[in-house]
Amino acid sequence: MVFNLIYDAAAMKAPAAIRAGIEQAAAMLSGAITDRITVNFQVDVSGTGRGADGGPDSVWGLSYSKVHDLLSGSAAAGDRTFASLPSGSSIDGRSLITVTGAQVKLFTLYDPELKVTDDPTKPANVHLNPNDPTTDDAGIHLDADVPNPVAVALHELTHGLGRMQLAPSEDLPPIFDFYRYTAPGVRLYSTQSSTSPAAYFSLDGGKTKLADYGQTSDPADFLNTGVQGPRDPFNEFGNEKSFQFLTMVDLAQIHAIGFHTIIPGLAVAHAVGHGADLASAHPVGGLGLDAQLQSLAHSAVLHDGFHLV
Repeated sequence: MVFNLIYDAAAMKAPAAIRAGIEQAAAMLSGAITDRITVNFQVDVSGTGRGADGGPDSVWGLSYSKVHDLLSGSAAAGDRTFASLPSGSSIDGRSLITVTGAQVKLFTLYDPELKVTDDPTKPANVHLNPNDPTTDDAGIHLDADVPNPVAVALHELTHGLGRMQLAPSEDLPPIFDFYRYTAPGVRLYSTQSSTSPAAYFSLDGGKTKLADYGQTSDPADFLNTGVQGPRDPFNEFGNEKSFQFLTMVDLAQIHAIGFHTIIPGLAVAHAVGHGADLASAHPVGGLGLDAQLQSLAHSAVLHDGFHLV
């Protein structure tokens, strides 16, 4: 995956360390995600407050049946990440799904004629080129005094890819909601943020908890006190001690929303199903990885996976 980072004027004047952290995170994600698409990110660095935000700049509607078929059809042999998704025309009564620009570009790799809609009342009529450098796909904002910009950028860039819950103004669930459970077999579709119900990440219909989701900041993030540990970069509250790498649970979350990683979905699902301290035991980038996975991560992260404008 190529991250096309488009800095605004404020970002260009921001501390070089912030831009360096964003670029390091983009390179890490580019090395971890194998899908050959280009995702354009508007980048703003301004203000103070040690905060950040990110998300897709455009979202589209696609039928559930199409999303299901594209996810299942792209899975490698033995990868059961999408096996818990029901077949048919809807999921829990919902027949139209929200997809991000990055996800549309991903799906177009598997269906070159794919079209999406920007209006649920109209037929799908929009086609995106997987490597179009001009589309407005996503954006991130970091305060100029943000601590740990690498971890923060990993967090916000993946929000832009599709790690997001249902927006308050929308009624079409994102792919992310397919794996958010309150109990076995019970998915959570909610627009609440600061008072979100307790929920967790699961790949097997809610039987196995891989991470807890946030309840007081962003429910698409992980809960700091959750089973995935207090230092995961996807946690809803980060700090200087947050990991500057992707954990195996992070990779599982990225794969669950459609993207493919250097560690196949089968291996990720197997790893996250064993042991509790997976964040420290299985990070991407060399720490704690066995020699084979360390070699994969090293060779992948070295390539030029992001562009600056």
